[in-house]
Amino acid sequence: MGVSRELSLAEVFQLGYYWETKVLLTAVKLDVFSVIDERPKSAQDIAGRLQADWPTKRS
Repeated sequence: MGVSRELSLAEVFQLGYYWETKVLLTAVKLDVFSVIDERPKSAQDIAGRLQADWPTKRS
C-alpha cells in the first residue's frame, strides 16, 4: 500500500481544471457542439445523433 497524504487546495483545484479540460476536449472530439447547435435537443436525442449509449434505467 502507498503512503496517503492530504492534498493541498492548489492540488485539488488542479485536478478540477484537468477534468474540466478533459470534458471540453472530449466534447470537441465527439463533435457535440455541432449536434447541439442545430436546435434544442434532449440528452437522449444528442446521444442518438452521436451514436452513443444511453442508459435505459437510471438509479
